Amino acid sequence: AEGTLSGSLDLPVLTGSLSARALVNDGTPLGSGDIRISGSPESLDLESSWMLKGNSIRFSGALERDDSTISGRLSSARLDQKETGVWVLLEPATFVVTPELLTVDESLWSNGDARLRLGQMIRSSESLATEIELTGAPLQWLEPYTPEEVAISGYVDSRLRVQQSDGEWSGRFEWLQRD
Repeated sequence: AEGTLSGSLDLPVLTGSLSARALVNDGTPLGSGDIRISGSPESLDLESSWMLKGNSIRFSGALERDDSTISGRLSSARLDQKETGVWVLLEPATFVVTPELLTVDESLWSNGDARLRLGQMIRSSESLATEIELTGAPLQWLEPYTPEEVAISGYVDSRLRVQQSDGEWSGRFEWLQRD
């Protein structure tokens, strides 16, 4: 790790980078990566690249802190996933964290003709609500998980809605398979 601190005590300016290799937490591998930051304690820009089990992610974004609220923006992201290929964030995604609530706005990801829409997620200590929609996903992505003698072709569109309130879960899953 390396970094600098400049500016005044009233308005410090931070720049830094951290590299981590083969991180493990309580026996669980967390991977290896790099994080770079710049800005002030109240407003940070960050870039990161991370690798875990043959998958990698690169992203950039920003964090803003105001009292007990943290707001963030994921400006760009690219996930190289070994089974499905490259997923790219098409539009920036934002989130807000308070002591009582986590809100993550909708985001849209692309992988060739496939699209993954992560609907707005709202999470409090008592409830959670979100929706995930996948369109144009090749069924060949499932081949590593099926017997060799099973031939898979076509595409799938699916939607998952999940809600949790006071410890009770409910949801709905839809699956449309096509050639």
